[in-house]
Amino acid sequence: MRVLTMNTLRSRAFSRCAVYLCNQKEVAALSRNKLRVNDVRADFPIEKVSLSRGLTMNKFEKPPFQDFLIYPEYADTDDVRTIQGFTEVLRKSLELTTDREELEKHGSLPDGVRGALNDCTVFSALIFFFLNFLMINLICVPFDGVNFQNLSLDWNIHANVAVVSSVVNALLLFGSDEIKDKYFPLIVSGKCRPIIAVIDDKGIDSCSEIFGTGRTNALLRIKNTRCVGVNNANIAIMLATSTHHESYHACFQKIRYCSCYIIDRTELKESDTWEFTRDETFGLKAFDVGLLNVAASISERQLVGKLGQGPEVMDELVSCACLPLAAATIGYSKRLLRDLAAICNKTPSRKENAMVSDETSSQYITTEFALKVYALESASYYLAGLLDERMPVVVDIENALVHKLTQDVLLSSISTTMELAKVQASNPSIRFEKDIRDVVTLLSLVSLWFNP
Repeated sequence: MRVLTMNTLRSRAFSRCAVYLCNQKEVAALSRNKLRVNDVRADFPIEKVSLSRGLTMNKFEKPPFQDFLIYPEYADTDDVRTIQGFTEVLRKSLELTTDREELEKHGSLPDGVRGALNDCTVFSALIFFFLNFLMINLICVPFDGVNFQNLSLDWNIHANVAVVSSVVNALLLFGSDEIKDKYFPLIVSGKCRPIIAVIDDKGIDSCSEIFGTGRTNALLRIKNTRCVGVNNANIAIMLATSTHHESYHACFQKIRYCSCYIIDRTELKESDTWEFTRDETFGLKAFDVGLLNVAASISERQLVGKLGQGPEVMDELVSCACLPLAAATIGYSKRLLRDLAAICNKTPSRKENAMVSDETSSQYITTEFALKVYALESASYYLAGLLDERMPVVVDIENALVHKLTQDVLLSSISTTMELAKVQASNPSIRFEKDIRDVVTLLSLVSLWFNP
């Protein structure tokens, strides 16, 4: 995204644009030839943090290039401060427990990180807020919109929680009462480790089919089906096709249904098999991507939704993952801007008596990236406010917009890091190198998952 005024602002682009851009947001700004990050004040009046409240009170103040911190609808400023306090506790807990090197070597989320997520009631909050905001996308919930920004402190943490979040949403919308009563307590306690089939990436020899039509003796066979999810998964959400003989005008016809099933690894019989082979990935080492092979007996009790409703369930799994990813991207990008600003302020330029932050090219690159982050944040929170107010929004268009902006910001984060940090971007001892690997892997999964 290029702003027309950039052609005339040139060397002063960052100082004149970014300061007005997000005066009360955590976005870099230029002050006395130094890239600076403005802290968000905690004393916002309610009309500046609630979209509908501001509309009702008619107190929107909107100078050029300035936007609001839009939280969902809450009664007063105290509610917003409560949410901010909750997110602050989670952020500090994750910062204290997250060891990025150990996380990669371990191949899964360490006990310390899992403990922090459980202590901050992350998984139980998913269910609680979904129950209160059913049929509303994730970012409309304070936990999802704000805390997913903190979960991207490491992309492995975000990916693991996002999978659980998608499963929660699908089960709430399509799961039977029996399934909810069985698996929600496991999710709340952090013991549910799901993987989800990626239906648009099937190998030549892959299949996912049910043989037999009995209520108790049907056999599910899954071969070389690509899945993404939590390490050492014990729950799988899969699509499978089944053939049924149904009468139509006194004639029996074979009808094939594509349905969604939940498979519990702990309930497999001795004769059943479960084999998961993890792929070697460039990044996201603590998040499983691989092929699943399962042969197990299955019953109608494991059906998620109705017979033949599998594509709808999978569409919901994909749709509800869009806005949390956008929120995580926003949080990651703000931290990246802060880190890059610190480097630009300390790194000498090729010019005499100057730093990298004095260079016009650095200011231009940073401004362009900051504007993309701003566009994504504005779109995400504005649409969230509309959904929270139950205003009619075409979800497909909404997700397509946010998805496009998210991809653009993630791609730009890589190029911006390489152009500003230069050789430091490839130094394994600095966080940039791991972040780039994680983002590259994430982008490949996003392209596969959303299949635009």
